[in-house]
This record gives sequence, structure tokens and C-alpha cells, in this order.
Amino acid sequence: MIMTDKPVDNLTNQYRRELSAVKSYEQALKKYNGQREEPELRKIYREHLDATLCLRMALQSRGHSLPEGARPWGNVASSVKRTATIVNDELPLHILRRGESINVEGYDALLRDDDLSDALGVELRGLRGRCRRHITTLRAMIAQVPQARPRPLQPRVQG
Repeated sequence: MIMTDKPVDNLTNQYRRELSAVKSYEQALKKYNGQREEPELRKIYREHLDATLCLRMALQSRGHSLPEGARPWGNVASSVKRTATIVNDELPLHILRRGESINVEGYDALLRDDDLSDALGVELRGLRGRCRRHITTLRAMIAQVPQARPRPLQPRVQG
């Protein structure tokens, strides 16, 4: 099935959002390295990696080239990087949660397209569901952030 320009644009934009999510979580993993948030953040990071692969395959299977860069979430990734070392432990989680909300909105836009194949629609609904679960997970993390001094950026340990 050939997709019209709008669905392809929406799919391309969602791919970019997922690329940015990956970068944002990479930054967050540096901030929370060795902290109690790390395992869940790592799981979410892997799920965004998986989403980029899914969206990449959807674009390529329709004969479309992959876009360069990660625009909408790019600002989110930059914000996470800038704030991770200078603010409390809660703000980066709020920024990630906002990024997840942007992703849900992107999937909603894609799913409004009547020309989507059933198979792609099922995949996109699953990816949207993941983002909604990420929001819930991040809310729980935010609620558990201690009211203490910010933890410094932890250097990544190789090994």
C-alpha cells in the first residue's frame, strides 16, 4: 500500500521523535548511573531503541528514505543533558515524562490515518501503549525522588 504524504510525514516525524527519545534516555542513564532509577530507565531506553527499528522498517518497507536528525525530542534531549548535572534529581524525570507525552500525541496522529494497514496499526498502538506505560513509570519515579541534595552526574563505568 502506498501511503500519501501526510501519513509518511507523520511516520517520519514519529521516527525522529523516537530517535530523540533514545538520545534523551542516554543522557538520563548518565545522570542516574548506579542509582535506583537506572534499571527502569534502561528498560525504557531499550524500548525506544526497539521503536526506532519498527518505525525504520515501516518507512523502508514503503520505499522511503530515513530522515536525518531528531527534531521535536531534540530539544528534550538537550534539556535533559543540560539539566542532568545542575538541578535536582526530579527535573530530568519531568522532562522525560513530557517527551513521552509528545510521543503519545505523535502515535495518536498516526493512528488517525484511515489508510494505515491493520498490521502497522497494531504495531503503532503497541508502541503508543509503551509510551503511556513510560509516563506511569516516570510519575512513580518522580514521586519517589528524595527531597535531598541532587546526586551528581555519575561517570559511566566501563565493564
